[in-house]
Amino acid sequence: MVLADSCFNLTHDSFDHDLYDVIEEAQNEGIEYFFTPSSSKLDIEKYFMQLRKFLICMSV
Repeated sequence: MVLADSCFNLTHDSFDHDLYDVIEEAQNEGIEYFFTPSSSKLDIEKYFMQLRKFLICMSV
């Protein structure tokens, strides 16, 4: 069974202080993929460099 999170909003301010911890905890609990919808290209560009080690695929 593959576990995925489709409601993962990277751009929300509440993740600013512990985003890596949230991702790592989810992975430790078995989440393998994160689907991160974005409404703007700026959102993607803002987080791409910070999160590239977690990214498998990115599309605009």
